[in-house]
Amino acid sequence: LKRFVERNFFSYKYDYRIEWARFITTIGSQEGIASLPTRVIQAIADLLDSPGGALWRLGDDGRSYAPIATWHIYMRLPNLANEGALAHVLAEARGVAPLDVNFEPLGDEDAATMATFWAVIPIRLPTMSAFIAVQRPRAARVLTWEDEDLLHIAGQQAATYLAQDAAARALVEAQQLEEFSRRFAFVAHDLKNLISQLQLLLRNAERHKDNPDFQRDLLATL
Repeated sequence: LKRFVERNFFSYKYDYRIEWARFITTIGSQEGIASLPTRVIQAIADLLDSPGGALWRLGDDGRSYAPIATWHIYMRLPNLANEGALAHVLAEARGVAPLDVNFEPLGDEDAATMATFWAVIPIRLPTMSAFIAVQRPRAARVLTWEDEDLLHIAGQQAATYLAQDAAARALVEAQQLEEFSRRFAFVAHDLKNLISQLQLLLRNAERHKDNPDFQRDLLATL
């Protein structure tokens, strides 16, 4: 009932047009040298007025989340197990999981890593492929259903951008591998020709090693 009243009789916390325009502008910005994962962190953190954050992405083996980017975070961050307590907390969260509420269930390792952060935003499309942990906002605030809804949509959009970036990188790597294979084929062909000449010299060396003409040809070929 409270949520129904809030949604229908009170003004919204956000001006969604402004927030969404800022979110898209930050992610799509080509200024500076910040990578896409770093821009994704900044775009999410700005929605909560957070000064910094970090992004973990699920590895190819599906066993752990590895930190791949940070924004205004200058500490070493470890991998976090996919079957760990934090992953289970995020599996139940919609949009955002405040750590002051969900801190108790975390194991010692997850708790030590998350001690510097305030909340975690799962990145899903449709399953959780990554998550972003953000620091405490500059001004005190309480997370409400509006934050959950906005961050749920922002997380899905971020997942789309990250998936497209990963696909583009994989394509570039495949093209580079193809180019390397093509170049290596020419090198291998030339090496085979040289090896054939040396093998021919070795086969004839026993019979003609005392022949001056063969010796001159041997030296020239080598």
